[in-house]
Amino acid sequence: MASVEGNLLDWASPLWNWASNAGAFINRTRFRPRMCTLVLLRRVVEGYPLVLLMNRDEAYERPSQPPVLSKNDRSMVAPEDRRAGGTWIGVNDMGLVVAISNRHEGEFDSTRRSRGLLCREALKQSSALEVKDLVEEELAQVQYNPFNLIYADRGRAFATHYGEETKTLELEGDVHILANLDVDDESQPRVQRAKEIVAELDLTEVDSAVQELEKLAADHEEVKGQSICLHRDSAGTVSSTIIAVSDGFPAGSLFLYSPQSPCQSEYVDYSALLDEMMQ
Repeated sequence: MASVEGNLLDWASPLWNWASNAGAFINRTRFRPRMCTLVLLRRVVEGYPLVLLMNRDEAYERPSQPPVLSKNDRSMVAPEDRRAGGTWIGVNDMGLVVAISNRHEGEFDSTRRSRGLLCREALKQSSALEVKDLVEEELAQVQYNPFNLIYADRGRAFATHYGEETKTLELEGDVHILANLDVDDESQPRVQRAKEIVAELDLTEVDSAVQELEKLAADHEEVKGQSICLHRDSAGTVSSTIIAVSDGFPAGSLFLYSPQSPCQSEYVDYSALLDEMMQ
């Protein structure tokens, strides 16, 4: 007659295997990445070689902190993800702007290093070209969940797409738009919509350009079920950022941040932090 201990082990072993496999599956698939919308203007606004708008789409419950000035390895102004300690957008004392968003492809694994930490590391560099070198070295050693990384200074701009494959593109044009997949991918509904809006705007003067970008960020018109300003039950557009880097950076440069959906909250002006960054 089999022992009670043996019977329990026979019963528990399959259950343990199932639970272990289920846990691994959850780590790989839960918290599917939220999407963001980003508009990059290069030499479009007079006196501002670099202007960037980014709507951050994320779970409403994920805590974050408004932009702060950090003066550790390099001075930078960036909001902070309070869960993982990284950031999704920022500018440093060289006028280098970096932004990262989740990419909608491939497998998601919650045990991988936070993408926001890569964005913060990128902001420690002196130029977009240095970021490119850093990212190539980092991705050869560390695995991340799929992302799109945009990084630009007053001279050059790049996009690195990391997912089922890795590719880095130099951005040569004056207007670039990013949503779920590759930059300027017009198969993406929000890229289509943002491109239509931008084409109708007069963005040559900075004050009017900022006003128009604020309106764009709050756009709710849906294209194939997606909108630039997104509202869902548990996730949506939780903040919006506009950064304008002037020819004489930091003089005249702008850092505007909406701590909620831009249709619900006005942008707060954090531009004074850019001047403090250089002191």
